[in-house]
Amino acid sequence: MATHSDQQAPLYTRFASVLIRLLGPSRSVRLLGDGHLPLYVEHQGLSPDRLYHLISVAHIETSGCQAFYDPEMVFELSLSPRIAYARPLSYRNDCLGLNQQVHSYDSAGIKVSTNRALSLELDDFARTWFLNIEYQGYLDESAHVN
Repeated sequence: MATHSDQQAPLYTRFASVLIRLLGPSRSVRLLGDGHLPLYVEHQGLSPDRLYHLISVAHIETSGCQAFYDPEMVFELSLSPRIAYARPLSYRNDCLGLNQQVHSYDSAGIKVSTNRALSLELDDFARTWFLNIEYQGYLDESAHVN
């Protein structure tokens, strides 16, 4: 029987490809799309189990001195020699008061549970968002402003 990860493998490979293109050789990058909010992509370090790179992708709105994620998603990115893939781990939208995590961890940073329904929902959202990111020109060389 195929697992959720097996079924989503082509999608996760696409996510990795887009993340690698967005970030390039930088640790963080600010991208300008055609008339849209800047897109921020940042390498946030390693996962608690140190097996994955954590990559944040976010639109950030400002109001006065406050910044709001609208939205931010964090992905775990594997750069295995066989294949690169990325899975959504979290979704945050400050304007909607949402901060959702796919996995729960114990105090030692060990994964103890997975919300499979949320995982599927974030897969769908990321699929659409990455298509929009491409359509809005964030993948173009001219979008990189750092």
